[in-house]
Amino acid sequence: MDKSLLQIKDEVEHFFHSVCVAKSEKASDAHRNAFYEVVALLDKGIVRVADFLNGKWVTNEWVKKGILGYIYCAEARILPDYPVLYQDHSDYKYQKNRDVSTVRIVPPSHVRFGSYIGSNVVLMPSFINIGAYIDDGVMVDTFASIGSGAQIGKNVHISAGSGIGGVLEPIQ
Repeated sequence: MDKSLLQIKDEVEHFFHSVCVAKSEKASDAHRNAFYEVVALLDKGIVRVADFLNGKWVTNEWVKKGILGYIYCAEARILPDYPVLYQDHSDYKYQKNRDVSTVRIVPPSHVRFGSYIGSNVVLMPSFINIGAYIDDGVMVDTFASIGSGAQIGKNVHISAGSGIGGVLEPIQ
């Protein structure tokens, strides 16, 4: 049976505190899997670092903790499936799921696993960090960066060389 979002949230809160803050436990497969679940949900656009509720943005701290736990528990490794050799804590978004039928990605764009990319998005050579949410119809122009947890709405053009900051730490 699949876990509910509340169960995942509770697990992440507990694991983040015990592994990343208090350091009372060493990272186990259970910890890594819980953090991975959050990043996989981000990757599909099911959860977001922030939600627009009742006219204001609300941060989902547990999602940020999931991202930080994922990075904290991951070993840096060579990513051999990417055409350019990278060593990173996070997989390339399209390393495992190569369905890019609704996205145009111009090399050498780097899109981290755990970022959500909507349909009809154009990514010129750019960097999209883990936890970013990019809605439908967005154009990310050349050498732009979208930070962790940044929220980009529909049909937005991010100009060349721009940086859209996102915040994971400190947890707020």
